[in-house]
Amino acid sequence: MPEYPEYPEYPEYLAAAVFVVGGVVHAVLAPHRFSTAVLFCLAVTSAGLGVAARGAETHPTVVTVLAVAALLMTLALGLLLLVDGIVLVRRYGPQAALLATGAAGCALLAVLGLDAVVQAVGGAVAGALMVAVNAAAGYLSLLFLAFTVYVFVRGRSTPPPGTTHVVVLAVVC
Repeated sequence: MPEYPEYPEYPEYLAAAVFVVGGVVHAVLAPHRFSTAVLFCLAVTSAGLGVAARGAETHPTVVTVLAVAALLMTLALGLLLLVDGIVLVRRYGPQAALLATGAAGCALLAVLGLDAVVQAVGGAVAGALMVAVNAAAGYLSLLFLAFTVYVFVRGRSTPPPGTTHVVVLAVVC
Protein backbone atom coordinates (compact mmCIF):
# COMPACT_ATOMS: atom_id res chain seq x y z
CA MET A 1 0.00 0.00 0.00
CA PRO A 2 1.47 3.42 -0.94
CA GLU A 3 2.40 5.90 1.76
CA TYR A 4 0.50 9.16 1.67
CA PRO A 5 2.01 12.36 3.01
CA GLU A 6 0.67 13.62 6.31
CA TYR A 7 -1.34 16.79 6.10
CA PRO A 8 -0.87 19.52 8.69
CA GLU A 9 -3.23 19.35 11.66
CA TYR A 10 -4.45 22.90 11.11
CA PRO A 11 -4.37 23.63 7.35
CA GLU A 12 -6.37 26.87 7.69
CA TYR A 13 -3.75 28.39 9.97
CA LEU A 14 -0.95 27.18 7.69
CA ALA A 15 -2.67 28.85 4.72
CA ALA A 16 -3.13 32.04 6.77
CA ALA A 17 0.57 32.06 7.68
CA VAL A 18 1.56 31.62 4.03
CA PHE A 19 -0.72 34.50 3.00
CA VAL A 20 0.65 36.74 5.77
CA VAL A 21 4.25 36.03 4.73
CA GLY A 22 3.32 36.70 1.11
CA GLY A 23 1.57 39.91 2.12
CA VAL A 24 4.53 41.14 4.14
CA VAL A 25 6.98 40.35 1.34
CA HIS A 26 4.69 41.99 -1.19
CA ALA A 27 4.26 45.06 1.07
CA VAL A 28 8.03 45.47 1.25
CA LEU A 29 8.55 45.04 -2.49
CA ALA A 30 5.51 47.01 -3.69
CA PRO A 31 4.02 48.96 -0.77
CA HIS A 32 1.23 50.73 -2.67
CA ARG A 33 -0.21 47.76 -4.54
CA PHE A 34 -3.75 46.64 -3.83
CA SER A 35 -2.71 43.01 -4.25
CA THR A 36 -1.04 43.27 -0.83
CA ALA A 37 -4.48 43.85 0.70
CA VAL A 38 -5.79 40.84 -1.22
CA LEU A 39 -3.18 38.61 0.41
CA PHE A 40 -4.00 39.94 3.88
CA CYS A 41 -7.73 39.43 3.26
CA LEU A 42 -7.03 35.83 2.27
CA ALA A 43 -5.02 35.43 5.50
CA VAL A 44 -7.87 36.78 7.63
CA THR A 45 -10.39 34.55 5.85
CA SER A 46 -8.23 31.45 6.32
CA ALA A 47 -7.65 32.23 10.00
CA GLY A 48 -11.37 32.89 10.42
CA LEU A 49 -12.15 29.45 9.02
CA GLY A 50 -9.73 27.94 11.52
CA VAL A 51 -11.28 29.81 14.42
CA ALA A 52 -14.79 28.86 13.32
CA ALA A 53 -13.85 25.21 12.87
CA ARG A 54 -11.89 24.72 16.07
CA GLY A 55 -12.75 27.56 18.38
CA ALA A 56 -16.39 26.60 18.90
CA GLU A 57 -15.41 23.70 21.13
CA THR A 58 -12.92 25.56 23.32
CA HIS A 59 -14.20 29.16 23.28
CA PRO A 60 -17.90 29.17 22.34
CA THR A 61 -18.54 32.69 23.67
CA VAL A 62 -15.73 34.25 21.62
CA VAL A 63 -16.87 32.46 18.48
CA THR A 64 -20.47 33.56 19.09
CA VAL A 65 -19.45 37.21 19.55
CA LEU A 66 -17.31 37.09 16.39
CA ALA A 67 -20.12 35.44 14.43
CA VAL A 68 -22.67 38.04 15.52
CA ALA A 69 -20.24 40.86 14.66
CA ALA A 70 -19.61 39.34 11.22
CA LEU A 71 -23.34 38.95 10.60
CA LEU A 72 -24.06 42.54 11.61
CA MET A 73 -21.22 43.86 9.44
CA THR A 74 -22.48 41.79 6.51
CA LEU A 75 -26.01 43.07 7.04
CA ALA A 76 -24.78 46.68 7.16
CA LEU A 77 -22.63 46.25 4.04
CA GLY A 78 -25.43 44.51 2.14
CA LEU A 79 -27.93 47.26 2.99
CA LEU A 80 -25.39 49.97 2.18
CA LEU A 81 -24.65 48.47 -1.24
CA LEU A 82 -28.34 47.96 -1.99
CA VAL A 83 -29.27 51.54 -1.06
CA ASP A 84 -26.27 52.90 -2.97
CA GLY A 85 -27.29 50.90 -6.04
CA ILE A 86 -30.84 52.24 -5.86
CA VAL A 87 -29.65 55.84 -5.48
CA LEU A 88 -27.20 55.50 -8.38
CA VAL A 89 -29.77 53.90 -10.70
CA ARG A 90 -32.35 56.56 -9.87
CA ARG A 91 -29.82 59.31 -10.53
CA TYR A 92 -28.05 58.00 -13.64
CA GLY A 93 -30.39 55.38 -15.06
CA PRO A 94 -30.02 51.61 -15.29
CA GLN A 95 -26.44 50.90 -16.32
CA ALA A 96 -24.69 47.57 -15.83
CA ALA A 97 -22.03 48.90 -13.44
CA LEU A 98 -24.63 50.66 -11.31
CA LEU A 99 -26.93 47.64 -11.22
CA ALA A 100 -24.00 45.51 -10.08
CA THR A 101 -23.73 47.55 -6.88
CA GLY A 102 -27.31 46.76 -5.92
CA ALA A 103 -26.88 43.14 -7.01
CA ALA A 104 -23.86 42.77 -4.72
CA GLY A 105 -25.95 44.09 -1.82
CA CYS A 106 -28.75 41.65 -2.68
CA ALA A 107 -26.24 38.79 -2.82
CA LEU A 108 -24.94 39.58 0.67
CA LEU A 109 -28.48 39.78 2.02
CA ALA A 110 -29.30 36.48 0.28
CA VAL A 111 -26.33 34.84 2.03
CA LEU A 112 -27.75 36.01 5.36
CA GLY A 113 -31.17 34.65 4.40
CA LEU A 114 -29.65 31.30 3.45
CA ASP A 115 -27.83 31.26 6.79
CA ALA A 116 -31.16 31.66 8.58
CA VAL A 117 -32.75 28.86 6.53
CA VAL A 118 -29.83 26.48 7.10
CA GLN A 119 -29.87 27.30 10.82
CA ALA A 120 -33.59 26.49 10.99
CA VAL A 121 -33.50 23.35 8.83
CA GLY A 122 -30.09 21.99 9.83
CA GLY A 123 -28.18 19.21 8.14
CA ALA A 124 -24.50 18.44 7.77
CA VAL A 125 -24.32 18.90 3.99
CA ALA A 126 -26.18 22.21 4.09
CA GLY A 127 -23.99 23.38 6.97
CA ALA A 128 -20.80 22.54 5.08
CA LEU A 129 -22.12 24.33 1.99
CA MET A 130 -22.92 27.41 4.03
CA VAL A 131 -19.43 27.45 5.53
CA ALA A 132 -18.05 27.64 2.00
CA VAL A 133 -20.55 30.32 0.95
CA ASN A 134 -19.91 32.36 4.11
CA ALA A 135 -16.15 32.11 3.62
CA ALA A 136 -16.47 33.44 0.07
CA ALA A 137 -18.87 36.20 1.15
CA GLY A 138 -16.60 37.11 4.06
CA TYR A 139 -13.56 37.27 1.80
CA LEU A 140 -15.33 39.47 -0.74
CA SER A 141 -16.66 41.72 2.04
CA LEU A 142 -13.18 42.11 3.49
CA LEU A 143 -11.83 42.84 0.03
CA PHE A 144 -14.51 45.48 -0.50
CA LEU A 145 -13.67 47.13 2.82
CA ALA A 146 -9.93 46.99 2.06
CA PHE A 147 -10.55 48.55 -1.34
CA THR A 148 -12.65 51.30 0.25
CA VAL A 149 -9.91 52.10 2.75
CA TYR A 150 -7.28 51.97 -0.01
CA VAL A 151 -9.23 54.42 -2.19
CA PHE A 152 -9.85 56.73 0.77
CA VAL A 153 -6.19 56.77 1.86
CA ARG A 154 -4.67 56.96 -1.62
CA GLY A 155 -7.24 59.56 -2.73
CA ARG A 156 -6.16 61.89 0.06
CA SER A 157 -2.44 61.59 -0.62
CA THR A 158 -0.63 64.49 -2.24
CA PRO A 159 0.69 64.00 -5.76
CA PRO A 160 4.43 63.57 -6.24
CA PRO A 161 6.44 66.75 -6.75
CA GLY A 162 6.60 67.90 -10.35
CA THR A 163 3.16 66.51 -11.27
CA THR A 164 1.58 68.74 -13.88
CA HIS A 165 -1.22 66.57 -15.31
CA VAL A 166 -3.80 64.11 -14.10
CA VAL A 167 -5.18 61.43 -16.40
CA VAL A 168 -8.80 60.51 -15.74
CA LEU A 169 -10.16 57.44 -17.46
CA ALA A 170 -13.92 57.29 -17.84
CA VAL A 171 -16.20 54.68 -19.28
CA VAL A 172 -19.32 55.95 -21.00
CA CYS A 173 -22.12 53.44 -21.39
